[in-house]
Amino acid sequence: MPAVAVFVFGPAWGVALYSVRHDSRRTGNSGLNINSDLDSKALNMFEVNASINGWEVVGSGFLHVSGTFARIVFDDMPIDIKFESDGDGARYEFSPSDKDITLTLYNFDSQTPQGKIDPVVIAASNERDIKMTFIVQTLNKELNLRIFSYTFLLEPENHG
Repeated sequence: MPAVAVFVFGPAWGVALYSVRHDSRRTGNSGLNINSDLDSKALNMFEVNASINGWEVVGSGFLHVSGTFARIVFDDMPIDIKFESDGDGARYEFSPSDKDITLTLYNFDSQTPQGKIDPVVIAASNERDIKMTFIVQTLNKELNLRIFSYTFLLEPENHG
């Protein structure tokens, strides 16, 4: 069997080359012999930075929520996310305290994504605002199954 080259891209666009060759004499049986010039740095993930309108994205992700409560901890500040139904329209409420922030999402029960794409200020750090965006998609209202997507943004340093 001929050698096969596999390229793996690493940090700073470095390339590691794996040489894979079928060689039953080296591996016994009919296995594969793999040689690599890959160092530990090449195994790290790419560093990714993002910004939106000059605001630095400092956190972004999604939660698969089963139930009516979830928690995100942002820089040691718990953000409790509560899903409630009261029969009125979809709306949200941020309730900050000295110890945490509660984001209550009322009537977010649509299979069509609902949320706040225009960032809303939730806190401040070193005189720089921290904003949050979020989207909720309800997969099953009766079972309280949702996807909660979020992004945290930090105000530019030269905002004044």
